[in-house]
Formats: sequence, structure tokens, C-alpha cells
Amino acid sequence: MYKKGDIIVCSSETPGHDLIIGDRYEVTECLIFHGGRVQMNNGDKVALFVTHIKTNKEYSFLSERLFIPLSVYREFKLRNILD
Repeated sequence: MYKKGDIIVCSSETPGHDLIIGDRYEVTECLIFHGGRVQMNNGDKVALFVTHIKTNKEYSFLSERLFIPLSVYREFKLRNILD
């Protein structure tokens, strides 16, 4: 689960949004939907509010499945270079 301030990387295309795969975004808010209500604790579905690092463009109500942590992305890139 991501928290406010985390740097994440877009890993999937999204219809209706102009997210760029491989670009970095900062989490500005993380909402969790549980039983039809929005809560900030444990729950079922997560919606992220993010800001593009370079352009400062804000995006809201995005699935956490569209992103990977920066550390995972760096490891993936390093493995590609070493292979």
C-alpha cells in the first residue's frame, strides 16, 4: 500500500488518462473504499491521487494497480542493463 509522499512509477496504460509508462509520480493522497464508504484505514479498493514529478499535473481516483514502487522499477531497469 502506498502512502502520501511515496514516489511511484506508472507501469500500465490507462484509458482516459495521459499517464506515461515509466514516468514518476508522487502520491498526494491514498483513499481506501470499504463497504461503499471512503475511509483512510484498511479496506477493499484503493484510489490514488498523484502528481507527475516533472509537469506537476495532478491525477485523481487512479487504481494502485497502474503503478509500481520506485525501488521495484529501479531493480527491473538494473536487471535489464546487466542481462
